[in-house]
Amino acid sequence: TAVAGSGSGTVTSVSSATTSQLTVSQSSPAPALSIVTAAVANGGTALATGDQIYDWGVAAFAPIVSGGYLPLSGGTMTGDLRLNDSVELELGSDADIRMYHDDSNGYINSYKGDLYIRTFDDDKDIIFQSDNGSGGVATYFQIDGSDVISKAHKNIRFLDNVKANFGNSDDLQIYHDGSNSYIKEGGTGELIISSGTVLRLRSDASPTGEEYINCTRDGAVALFYNNVEKFHTSSTGVDVLGDLTVDTTAVIDGATTINGQLNQNGDIKLGASASIVLDDTPTGSTASGSGTIVEWSVSESVTAGTLYAVKTNGGWTTADADNENTATYMLGIALGTNATAGMLLQGFFYKSSHGFTIGAPLYVSNTGGTFSNSRPTGTGDYVRIIGYATSANYIYFDPDKTWVKID
Repeated sequence: TAVAGSGSGTVTSVSSATTSQLTVSQSSPAPALSIVTAAVANGGTALATGDQIYDWGVAAFAPIVSGGYLPLSGGTMTGDLRLNDSVELELGSDADIRMYHDDSNGYINSYKGDLYIRTFDDDKDIIFQSDNGSGGVATYFQIDGSDVISKAHKNIRFLDNVKANFGNSDDLQIYHDGSNSYIKEGGTGELIISSGTVLRLRSDASPTGEEYINCTRDGAVALFYNNVEKFHTSSTGVDVLGDLTVDTTAVIDGATTINGQLNQNGDIKLGASASIVLDDTPTGSTASGSGTIVEWSVSESVTAGTLYAVKTNGGWTTADADNENTATYMLGIALGTNATAGMLLQGFFYKSSHGFTIGAPLYVSNTGGTFSNSRPTGTGDYVRIIGYATSANYIYFDPDKTWVKID
């Protein structure tokens, strides 16, 4: 059944048929309700089409609208707008942007052109937030319009083989391939790593991480082995804090400090004004010396700080002024428990509180392995100078190549 009317007034009843057509032409009150065509089902609960919808207090319209209207030409909404699950809010003549929720997730889809998210308020930000893993909300990323910078508030994880690229042509790349990590400079220019004070390369960032390289601004560059410093630069050159092995010719044109062994498998060439300078106070230990030290190839048990003579089989025996072989053969000071650990053939060694007269000659003694300021005097003894005390705890060992036998 169709009901039609004109002029002013209200519709007070609608057919209760399953589907009825209601056509109203109304000129007032303004704004005009030009045409409303409604499919009303069972007492009026649904509208299919319409220009403007008013609440006239009519029971048939009450479930649909309440106190106001939604003009199709635009206006202001003062209440919530709810779109049910999977119902899209479509923007653009061709529905180019579509927003909806599918009962599980929310979506913003753009089907034409770029998608811009912008704020025009001065010094304001665009802030991206999400769950913080504990039931709250946290900021993860911030586009700061005041500081004019993008800020990450949480860690960013690049998965395997996903690169962080820098430069217009991806000149710098940082990534992990599942097995190894890479910092790759493949574009124009150099790779420069700078620090205002100290630049460190270490096993990890914790205080207990092993050091690899330390570079100090206006200072030294230090190299480490197993977290122990072995090499560093200085204002006068470089210092080697351990053994130095050179497999080819070493040319020394300036001062070089080596606080350990120099293992040279090639020639050492000194410049015209270069020299070898020894420390006359090596480490305070009977196992240390400064000078010509040989790691003897023939194994022989020895006692550090004791004077020895070479035997005819290449081993060592304690030096003694009573015997020609033990007094006149090549002499050495043991620096360990075996001759293979090092025998001092010439140079400085440590002997705590030795009691010798500083500067006076030291002689091979009649007591095996010892030396004294007193020369031997017995018949058949050999008198041979082996060195000089240089301080209360140090001796310069330099065995004389000549000797005298007392008849």
